[in-house]
Amino acid sequence: MVTCQAARIARAPRRSVRPGERWPARSPFRFPPARRPGGTWAADLSGDGKPDLAVANEGSNSVSVLLNNGNGTFAAKVDYPVGTSPFSAVALDLSGDGKPDLAIANFGSAAVGVLQSNGNGTFAAKVDYPVGASPGSIVTADFSGDGKPDIAVANFLGNTVSVLVNNGNGTFAAKVDHPMGANPDSIAAGDLNGDGKPDMVVANLNSNNVSVFLNNGNGTFAAKVDYATGEAPSSIAALDMNGDGRVDMAVANASSNTVSVLLNVCLP
Repeated sequence: MVTCQAARIARAPRRSVRPGERWPARSPFRFPPARRPGGTWAADLSGDGKPDLAVANEGSNSVSVLLNNGNGTFAAKVDYPVGTSPFSAVALDLSGDGKPDLAIANFGSAAVGVLQSNGNGTFAAKVDYPVGASPGSIVTADFSGDGKPDIAVANFLGNTVSVLVNNGNGTFAAKVDHPMGANPDSIAAGDLNGDGKPDMVVANLNSNNVSVFLNNGNGTFAAKVDYATGEAPSSIAALDMNGDGRVDMAVANASSNTVSVLLNVCLP
C-alpha cells in the first residue's frame, strides 16, 4: 500500500505589470458572447482540426460556441440555453463517439447540463443532472476505471463534491456526494498515489485547506485527507512540479496573496 502526503511551500504571487511595462498587444478581433461570460474551454468542437471556443455566460443562462475560421478569427457565436448562472464548462467526448460534448456547471440551479455534440460544431439540447448546491468548478476523468469520462463538481454552498459516473453513452448515474470543507471553490484530478487511478483534489475557500480524495478504482473514494494552505484557497492545479514523476498540487490563495505548493511524498 502506498500513502501519499504533501509538504507545503508558500510562494509569492505572480507580479503585476510594472510602471512603464505593457502586456502584449491585444488581438484586434473581439467576439462578444452573451452577458457576463465566465468559464471558457477550447477544443475542436466541429471536427476540422481547429480549436473552437465554448463560453459559459453566467448572466444570460447560456453557453456560447464560437467556431474557428482557421486564421485566429471566429464565426459569430451560437448560444445554447443551459441552467441558471452557468459558471464553468468543459468539452470532452462523454458519449464515446469521438466527438467532444459539453458539460456545464450551473451555479444557480444545482445541476450539471450535458450537451451532446452533433459532430459538426452544433449541439443537442441540454440534459440536466442534479448535483449539490451551487456547483462552480467542474472536472472530468475516468474515476470508475471503465474507460469512460465521469464528472465531478465542487458545490460551493453545499460543501460537497458530487460525482456523476458515466453510463457509457453520455448519460450519467445519479450523483454521489462527498463531504468537503467550507465552500469548495476549485477541483482538479490527478493520480496522486501512482496506482493508475485519478484522484480528486479540492480547494476549500473558507477552510484554508485542500482536500485529497484517493480513488478506490470503481468511482468511489476513500475519506478525504486535508492539507493546510494559505488564506482563502480559490484555485487548484495538480501536476508534477519537481520532475519526480509524482503529481503535486499548487493552490492560489486569494486572501493571503500567495501560492501554496504541496509536494507529493509517497511513503511505502
